[in-house]
Amino acid sequence: MGGRPHVWLWLLVGTAILTQTTLNLVRPTVSYQLLGMGADAGAVGLVTSAYALLPLVLVMWLGRLTERTPRLSALIAVGAVVFAASCLLLAYATTIVVVAIGSVVLGVAHIVFTIAGQASIARYMPPEDLDRGFGWFTAGYAVGQLLGPLLGGLMLGSDTDLDARTTAIRTTMLVGAAVSLVALPVIAPLVFGFARPYRDGAGRAEAPQDDVPEAGVPDGGVSEDGVPEAGSSDGGAAEGGVTEVGVSHRGGAGGPEGASATEGSPVGKPTMLRILRLPTIPSHMIASLALLTMADLLIAFLPVVGERHGVAPVWVGVFLAVRAGATIASRICLPWLSARYRRSDLVIVSLLGAGVTIVATPSTLTWPVVTIILMAVGGFFLGLGQPLTMTLVVQSVPTAWRSTALAVRLMGNRMGQVVIPLAAGGIAWAVGPAGAIWFASLLLVVSGAEKSLHRRAGGFRR
Repeated sequence: MGGRPHVWLWLLVGTAILTQTTLNLVRPTVSYQLLGMGADAGAVGLVTSAYALLPLVLVMWLGRLTERTPRLSALIAVGAVVFAASCLLLAYATTIVVVAIGSVVLGVAHIVFTIAGQASIARYMPPEDLDRGFGWFTAGYAVGQLLGPLLGGLMLGSDTDLDARTTAIRTTMLVGAAVSLVALPVIAPLVFGFARPYRDGAGRAEAPQDDVPEAGVPDGGVSEDGVPEAGSSDGGAAEGGVTEVGVSHRGGAGGPEGASATEGSPVGKPTMLRILRLPTIPSHMIASLALLTMADLLIAFLPVVGERHGVAPVWVGVFLAVRAGATIASRICLPWLSARYRRSDLVIVSLLGAGVTIVATPSTLTWPVVTIILMAVGGFFLGLGQPLTMTLVVQSVPTAWRSTALAVRLMGNRMGQVVIPLAAGGIAWAVGPAGAIWFASLLLVVSGAEKSLHRRAGGFRR
């Protein structure tokens, strides 16, 4: 049976809020857990890197799995269960090695949930709602990024007694497991078919039929995500009627530089190498990686910086929550902004604005008001880029490649989440934990500069 057109989206967003609350409750707590075990900033970097290690190996396989899976909601439910399992493992971890293994399992849970969630939007959202779908989905992530650190900071409090903090850490992990399991009844209507998305934006090429009404549903004529229709407010060759590599608003696939393919022309099998050879994909992936890395390193290293400066976990939780709250605000504003400005320009502003703002936060932690202002401004900029890079990536490939392209983007993110925390941990070991955040800011500025040098003519839309 089919429910209202976007009931499925709100169920998906609800599960995103719950699972990401768990993720962002657990990850800062892991840093305090490691510090309590005698780990230094370098070890924090290693464990942060381990979080993305197995997902890096699995991401392409999971991307292809989503293309063949009739009921993506089942994968989403599996992700929630794996979240709970990782929390239980971390709750009873007594060594740094077990904490690292728990972080690996946590990373697997996150990648399963993220790929299945993004693929659901790619499969079912109508073309004119592409930004809205990704925006609301990532807004759910941002709500979790707000609630998780805030809840974790409150649970850990300001007690410096080692035994008391160890007990609080275990309790926090168990609460994380419970929160992720609450996602199961939220997604259950989709798993059992009581609510289903309409095929208003889905494509025939890759969307299996079990999650959609079997007959009588209008075909939007666009496979997977769709792209903005001609005459949309974001019009123009790059981001309107014809996408950056020739995906037309009718869902045709074309070659680079906007040469439309003929109706039904084959585009071949989507492979990582073929996707990466498309002209704009590497730049979009670097931007996505830089934005994600900043969010990751803040979660991992701000507790370490705070501990060095005597800032209580509750305040660190507040700072991270403010950053996430500003990200929510930016994603609520995203449809309005993307209707008025070019997506590529908004990504540049996101990269540069976040980089130059957040770089100062390690030096201001003992002045909470200043840190809150910097986190609010930086978080707003940081929140704009991720959903926009999702849209830019799916617009840059033929329609039949979009789930795999999103998986390649995630693989790039996970590769960065393995390599960059290792580098950040080395820098933090040499110059102090603040160095990891400075390094992430530098990556944002470099990525923004690269996009500025290669942006299309025309600048901001009026």
